[in-house]
Amino acid sequence: MEIPSRQKLPKGKRLPAAKRVKELTGKRTSQARFWQMSDGRVEAELSAVPVD
Repeated sequence: MEIPSRQKLPKGKRLPAAKRVKELTGKRTSQARFWQMSDGRVEAELSAVPVD
């Protein structure tokens, strides 16, 4: 069993705000749209009701 370290971790840096680059239309469903973000992440936009 390992004892946890008491050393302080370095403070994290705030990343610049990511922007939507393009919609991932291949992943789209009737209740969700997916977007590729400028930092490589994927953002989901969800709806309780079907959208066009």
